[in-house]
Amino acid sequence: VDGYREIGGEDEEVWSVDTSLEAVAARKQQEMERLAKKGGYRPQKEEKKDDGEVAADSAIQILKEYMRVCERSNGEILDEVKRISLARRYDLRKTIELVLDVLVDWKYGLDECMEGMKKYVIIFKKYTDDKHDAEVFLSVIENYICKRDLDEEFENKVYKLLTCLYDNEILDEEDILNWADTPVDKAMFVDSDDAERIRNKASVFINWLREDDEDEEEEEEEQEEGQIDFNEL
Repeated sequence: VDGYREIGGEDEEVWSVDTSLEAVAARKQQEMERLAKKGGYRPQKEEKKDDGEVAADSAIQILKEYMRVCERSNGEILDEVKRISLARRYDLRKTIELVLDVLVDWKYGLDECMEGMKKYVIIFKKYTDDKHDAEVFLSVIENYICKRDLDEEFENKVYKLLTCLYDNEILDEEDILNWADTPVDKAMFVDSDDAERIRNKASVFINWLREDDEDEEEEEEEQEEGQIDFNEL
């Protein structure tokens, strides 16, 4: 029968499984729903035990264990992140937090953090594909720096982290300037005081981006002025 596969030996009861694309997709959706009910979903909360340690069945631990077992490709990691996010009904923010928590060593310092960004640059780019996603990504990082118990170097040298994201093309100039130009009272995940403080710390790099952009515009104007219109000769 088309779309079906028989299972069972000669002396066993023979039964069939629908292997059509629609049936496989339906079974996968059922599994996702089962996992979602089993795992539960608590928006924007760390899945931790009473002693502060991350629970063994948390999304973070599941992804870490998946990567620990053997070497995983970027594609395999992205697929596992997608599976976990679907099962737990994560929104974009929670998905980005999961990726940042597992792939970046925040507790070991700014340099180690940037090494993680560079190592998994292909994965991080998947979460900054468009303007909105890039805004959420950068806002999550802003929230980490403001709200987590990180080394003060993260805040004092946040411009270095932005430079790393820019140099590795995880975020482009427009993404960063859009974030910098957002009114502090409109920041996604932090209050206006924290937003203003972080932007001030990042001002060295932000100003450099603005000046570089202005220089490019002036250069283009000079080139246009120096061009000869042969149609007028």
